Amino acid sequence: MTFKAPLLIGLILMLLVAVETGVTQPAPLTDPFVAVVVKVTQPVNILRTGVDKPGVLGLDQRLYPGDRIFCGEGGQVSLIFADTAVEIKVLPNTELTLQGQRATDSIIKRVMLHLGDMLTHVLRGDMEVITPTCVASVKGTQWWTRVDQATQSTSVVVLEGKVRVARQAEAEAEIVSAGNTAVVGASGAIQVNPSEPEDFPVSGKDEDQGSLDIEFQDGNGQPRTLHIEFDR
Repeated sequence: MTFKAPLLIGLILMLLVAVETGVTQPAPLTDPFVAVVVKVTQPVNILRTGVDKPGVLGLDQRLYPGDRIFCGEGGQVSLIFADTAVEIKVLPNTELTLQGQRATDSIIKRVMLHLGDMLTHVLRGDMEVITPTCVASVKGTQWWTRVDQATQSTSVVVLEGKVRVARQAEAEAEIVSAGNTAVVGASGAIQVNPSEPEDFPVSGKDEDQGSLDIEFQDGNGQPRTLHIEFDR
């Protein structure tokens, strides 16, 4: 099973400002959102920090650190981080929390997967997926993460590149290459074997290319637009 990479990803949001040294720097963003919804099939709900009840997650909605997303039966959502470096696809009966945040000139990309299935596609930079039993981290690759509540285990199915899979509480780790699956049980033991067909979640039907424009203000109060083109 494959996950289409974005055909063209553009980031048109940087306002260059001159400094005394003559070096230009991007102006900081006043809106600290870390990701945006590029596709959603209901039911999908979101619970924000400080809010008592979840609401319906909508298309083009901006996401912030601490947002908790619940995909119900039949619900799916695709997110892209605001720096367009990582895209994730979340399948039905899955629950996760965004834990990333904006740094000075980048986004720290981190997701806590509580249960269910999520596909991660890293185009550049770093990405970390945390589960109850392990941490999967990588630079530039593609993999599925599955948290099974019944067995209290995590499966990491690597499609491209290599993924570092580590126990939650210890430094022990395995480097898992494409074509292999790592399973981390409740005890923390890591087992790596060639991937089998049953390791791959059913992700649903791929659809046509889409695009998204997000308007915001930069650190100087000037209006800017983030334009993203992607395969949905």
